[in-house]
Amino acid sequence: TKALTITGPGATALTIDGNANDRVFWLVNAPLVSISGLTITNGSSDFGGGISAQNSILSLNACAITGNQAISGAAGVNIHTGSTATITNCTISGNTSGGQCGGVQVNDATATLTNCTISGNMGTVATGVLGLQFSTPTTVTLINCTVASHHPHGVYTQAAAIILQNTIVASNTQNFVRTMGGTTTSLGNNLDTDGRSGFNNGVNGDIVGTTGSP
Repeated sequence: TKALTITGPGATALTIDGNANDRVFWLVNAPLVSISGLTITNGSSDFGGGISAQNSILSLNACAITGNQAISGAAGVNIHTGSTATITNCTISGNTSGGQCGGVQVNDATATLTNCTISGNMGTVATGVLGLQFSTPTTVTLINCTVASHHPHGVYTQAAAIILQNTIVASNTQNFVRTMGGTTTSLGNNLDTDGRSGFNNGVNGDIVGTTGSP
């Protein structure tokens, strides 16, 4: 298996459409796949309707992942089983899952999202960002990101580590849920409008509201 680079002219200029037949991209044991400058849409599968990465290295840059569907797992991007993902300057929006997560799901893997907008996705657990740890340490890092307009949850961690810096989590029914020892850590200058992050208002430059006073 060799490294693969796909470079598009821009998310508004090139669209890869799954025609609701299958995932748009499915990576298994891939050494490095770099995708940039395109829109990924209308993928449909049990999980990872837009992109599924298993035991792979994925780089996404300047892409739009929108309008994808999944039956149970993440509809937009599913990073799992030993994978490492770097997602930069991307918009992940309008994806719909009948199960856990509409936007980005990371389980038993590592993902770093920088300068990304995750908004308006639909699912039953964490419609924005979901970190799950079953057997391998799972870390999701959000830097200069916005997670907004999700029901029921913006950011959900089950035994995983979520790290945030310069990130806005707002206008979700619940901004954060932490279960089974999952953690949220601030590296500073975050906005949490309902206070469920566990961060303290005014500490590390964080602005933290409450459910009564967002």
